[in-house]
Amino acid sequence: MALTEEQYDRIYAVKKDIVINIHAMQNCPWAEPYILPWDKMILTGGAIASLLQGESPKDWDFYFTDELSMTRMRDHLVLKQTQYIKDVDPAYQESVGVDGKLITANAITMKTGASFITMMYGTPKVIKSTFDFVHCTPHYSLADGKLYISESQYDCCVNKKLVVNNASAVKQKRIDKFVAIGYRDWETDRK
Repeated sequence: MALTEEQYDRIYAVKKDIVINIHAMQNCPWAEPYILPWDKMILTGGAIASLLQGESPKDWDFYFTDELSMTRMRDHLVLKQTQYIKDVDPAYQESVGVDGKLITANAITMKTGASFITMMYGTPKVIKSTFDFVHCTPHYSLADGKLYISESQYDCCVNKKLVVNNASAVKQKRIDKFVAIGYRDWETDRK
């Protein structure tokens, strides 16, 4: 199945939306270009699927391609830019975050919705191999400005198909989350 011209237009519109949002984030007061390694990041996770579905992403997950860039970003944000980091919901302050800010071992989440993932780094292939479902695996490379999405990823995103990418990463909580927002349960589809 090849993508149609209409589907390519939809992908192009999503890419344009991604570029606009990243540009806005790069112009935030915390995003000092001489410190932050934007060209060493990819955007991946559920944001691209949300955009393809015509929805606003709840967050923008940025992963790093190398450890030095990840460490530099984390140190810059935690040591110098905490006022721009999202506040933790008061109900969770005892178990999550640092000094009331959404800083965990896994990520730092900004008030803008940008989440800088600090639990791992690597090539897009390595990072995405850890993801539970296929609809989370399209990615945008900030280094080359390209949106990488296959026909099957596109199909899973726009048709809300819950197809397993990495079975060892699948958790019932995540299945329930996606089924609750209209994804078809992969176990039901397999029967």
